[in-house]
Amino acid sequence: MNYGEALKMWREIKEYIAVFQQFDVDKVGEIKIPQFDKLLRSLASTQGFPVNRRIEMAIVRRYADRDDKIRLQDFIIIICKLTLMHQIFKEQQAKSGASDSASFSMNEFLYYTMYC
Repeated sequence: MNYGEALKMWREIKEYIAVFQQFDVDKVGEIKIPQFDKLLRSLASTQGFPVNRRIEMAIVRRYADRDDKIRLQDFIIIICKLTLMHQIFKEQQAKSGASDSASFSMNEFLYYTMYC
């Protein structure tokens, strides 16, 4: 990673922190699941990748703590993964020429899922 890429990443992380803080009503660095749901809906409209209920529940099961809260650090990981996976999907979608799907070989699928 060069300086320009690191700077870009830092700016994106600062934006993610600002978005998270809008939904952190208690200002303690964590949000409850209903706020997380609203946050994801907000990101779906601004970032262009809709997250359905099934995906949201998978994220919650993986990242929420015992009190059903998502911490800021975990949110940054979540949004980075979603952004990267969305980008990978769009690239594969363009290669395959499909409008609502993408084609992956087994090796590509394994590589991308392990990479993220």
